[in-house]
Amino acid sequence: MSSSPKMRITHFDTWIGSSYFEKLLCNKRILILGESHYGDGDADKSVQLIEETINGNFSHSFYTKIALSFLEENAAADLSLKRKQFFWNAVAYNNFVQEHLDASRQSPSNAMWERGRQAFYEILQETKPDFVFVCGYRLWEQLPKTHQQIQLKTDGYHIANYNFEGVNANCLRIKHPSSNYSSQEVYGKVKELFVNNL
Repeated sequence: MSSSPKMRITHFDTWIGSSYFEKLLCNKRILILGESHYGDGDADKSVQLIEETINGNFSHSFYTKIALSFLEENAAADLSLKRKQFFWNAVAYNNFVQEHLDASRQSPSNAMWERGRQAFYEILQETKPDFVFVCGYRLWEQLPKTHQQIQLKTDGYHIANYNFEGVNANCLRIKHPSSNYSSQEVYGKVKELFVNNL
């Protein structure tokens, strides 16, 4: 008698860029991990927004700041549609919390965080990233501790490694890309880490 298939925890679809597995960005498979959605939307809400971004029909500071953190451009005004397309086609993206929140400043419940921890492993297995860009200190504190090895960087940046079942992913903690976020500062740190073969 065969066992029933395991129920999938992840609700939101993962954006996987068309060139993600080719490692065109920093010679790495890079997963961007946001915290949560808010407002109404379908399971593919992030996928839709990224598709609209690379089609030139949508622009949001969150997506722009993330892209600038990996690209040579110094400001949003310098970021062309072609470069946005290159970036988002080279990365994967999903949110940790797997339910919609009512507002942007709302804190997820303990149950939401727990489901997110389970979904996190599914997202890692789906994308098998080399590098995970963890958006926000609050989110960082909620990452699962199982399979996690932490290294504390003296300049305030934290790195964790997850190594299990074919996954070997280094995670970098950054500030949430809000108004107090410097894409160029993060770009410098990302560049340094990749030069050091993280």
